Amino acid sequence: MDPTFDPASATLGDLRTLAITPLTVTQRMARDMDAGEHLGSLSAGGMFAYWRGPVFTLDDASAGDKQAAAFVRDFQQALTRSFTSTNFIRELLSREVGASVARMTWRAEAEDDALLSEWWGPAGGHVERTVREAVYAARREGRGVLRFRVLPGASATPAAAAQRVHLELLPPEQARIILHPDTLERTGVYAYQVQGQDAAEVCYLDAGGRTVLRVLRAGQPETLSDPLDLGGRLTLLEVALPPLITPQILQNQMGYNTVTTLALRNTELAGFVERYGIGIEPPYVMEPDPDAPGRMRRKYLPVRVGGGRMNLWARSTYDKTDAQGNYLGEEPTPGGGEYGRLEPTSAEPLMAAAELFRRNIYSEAGQMFVLMSGDATTSGRSREIAMSDFDARREEVRDAARALITEVGETALALMYALAGQPRPQVRVTGQVRERMIPQAADERAADLADLAAGVMTVTEIRARRGLDEQIPAPSTSETPPD
Repeated sequence: MDPTFDPASATLGDLRTLAITPLTVTQRMARDMDAGEHLGSLSAGGMFAYWRGPVFTLDDASAGDKQAAAFVRDFQQALTRSFTSTNFIRELLSREVGASVARMTWRAEAEDDALLSEWWGPAGGHVERTVREAVYAARREGRGVLRFRVLPGASATPAAAAQRVHLELLPPEQARIILHPDTLERTGVYAYQVQGQDAAEVCYLDAGGRTVLRVLRAGQPETLSDPLDLGGRLTLLEVALPPLITPQILQNQMGYNTVTTLALRNTELAGFVERYGIGIEPPYVMEPDPDAPGRMRRKYLPVRVGGGRMNLWARSTYDKTDAQGNYLGEEPTPGGGEYGRLEPTSAEPLMAAAELFRRNIYSEAGQMFVLMSGDATTSGRSREIAMSDFDARREEVRDAARALITEVGETALALMYALAGQPRPQVRVTGQVRERMIPQAADERAADLADLAAGVMTVTEIRARRGLDEQIPAPSTSETPPD
């Protein structure tokens, strides 16, 4: 970022340059495959960009060759019809984000809690779903961006203002939070288009620490919002996480898709046997040739296959002529004839390769416990280690989700109060998440309570391990039960 950058005077072109960060090859592939586009996409460079098997295309030299064009067309149609995939990308992301952020809660003052609960809506509603989608995007591509939109109008109370405040997910390649290199002040920029025309928004703090939104559109005068006292908060939020979907996972996903597609083609060959004939002709009868009076021609009969059927094949012949081109009759083709069929190959190498790719995917994502769920020979200790690896990877996701819930809750409340003319810049919310955990055994629950009594664990840690929202009271040291 240029140290001389001034959000209050930056041009539309400057803001779009700052906001737009094109997706990398890995990010684009992760997004496409998460959406189910496993064969390829136009944005990735072609409809077969993610296929790792044989590919046939037309070059400039063969562009006018009708036979070559027909072969390429038939190959691409057969590949599109037979392509088979399993969406591991979506499975990995859904499992980790769903287990880490199964439910969202918070703590706030009673008045703020009631107002935020009314705006947030039910569990699984729009706001919670949008926040979870931001965490999902951050784990898929590295960043998730949220934007608060305020509908026009006037509000006399914070509750009325809540109806004007909306939260939406933005494409991370079009929006970002930038830091000034000298002052470390944050500025939010977002680039988009309206009816094909370039537009951009910039959210920043003025000299008094109030939040300002500046909107620029090509060919139109800029729009500047009234400054709002939001406690130094921006209406553009960002969550960043290390991407779960690595190049290695994508490589193994493409390898798995290739071998399962080849396995399907092999199955088709087993169910619908392909036959061939060399130097032979199918059954036929002779009939007069209307184009050559006095000569006969073959009328080929349909080949009928199946149980109890018999077809009598004849050796191929050719028309023999003398040196002057006079027809001398038919002669058998040299070399004899052969009839056979193409047998399917063993599927074992393909299945072994598919299992290898599958194990590599789960290992890279820290989800090896998935493979152990149906394996009765796996020891309990191995399962614990696999689950602990998964749990350790989720810790960063949980922390980021808590921070994002806090930021969303505080910004929403600050907006409601400011829009109602009752600014409360110091509003405070503490975000919390409820995990989706495997139920604890009785001995594990007893051990947790013993650790709590000894001061080794906290109530918050135990609550998280049990996946509970409410507080777990510490065990009483008195023999008299509490009132």
